[in-house]
Amino acid sequence: MARGSIPAGSPLARRCFGPSSAGLALACLWIAGCGATRHGEPWGARASITPGFGRTLDAARDALLDPWVWVPLAGATVIWAADVDSEISHWARSETPVFGSTRGAEDGSHDWRAWSQDLWIASACLTPSGDGAWPWLWNKSKGLGVQFAAKAASGELTSLGKDAFGRERPDHSDRRSMPSGHTTSAFASVTLARRNVDALRLAPAARVSLEAGLGGVGALAAWSRVEAGAHYPTDVLVGAALGTFVARFVDDLFLDATGGPSVSALLDSEQGRWSVGLAWSL
Repeated sequence: MARGSIPAGSPLARRCFGPSSAGLALACLWIAGCGATRHGEPWGARASITPGFGRTLDAARDALLDPWVWVPLAGATVIWAADVDSEISHWARSETPVFGSTRGAEDGSHDWRAWSQDLWIASACLTPSGDGAWPWLWNKSKGLGVQFAAKAASGELTSLGKDAFGRERPDHSDRRSMPSGHTTSAFASVTLARRNVDALRLAPAARVSLEAGLGGVGALAAWSRVEAGAHYPTDVLVGAALGTFVARFVDDLFLDATGGPSVSALLDSEQGRWSVGLAWSL
């Protein structure tokens, strides 16, 4: 292992997250996912396809005020104004202070992006979505549907941005450098995971620690792209802001909606029949 590299695929990681632990992990997720969130409602129960104009404005405002949106944008602005983008990129590729080599950084970028997605899915499973099996499954399906849509939206906007900017990568491989797709994807995942952690009944210190750790996973995924020579610093900073904004906006808009129609499904335990209802909350 090169000096300074991060063992994302270390034997310890494989033992902790390998197939042998899948059954226990699923059992723990099922137990932890029962009941209600700390806000008093099952996760996914308030999902709505028509949240309303007022909710759209609130979701956009809250997403813009997220520090993981405006801080990266401010950093990108400073780097651009100081004209040190290329200089930082060259230093990172030459010194590779975190991953030890450009190959290690390239491998690390895939590993940390994958970890961000795994943590997102795990956090979604951990969220309490109801006590009964069928309400749990229904609410969980709605919640995951919203969050998968958020991930898809961030990916589509990243592709459009790459086409619009046409910026050449530091390694001159193509002209799709801005914004970083790996970074957008990783930060969309960790943002959704942060929103899910926020729904859990945790001590404030534990919640802050988990959310900080998730941010660290996203940061490692982003920086690895710079050390690999695949992106400039401003590319990953814009990608971080884009992934965070889109994921938080879509999640808050459709998953935490308080107005508009919502569909509920119930199973009559005595008759063994499904009932589907349409509710409208103002």
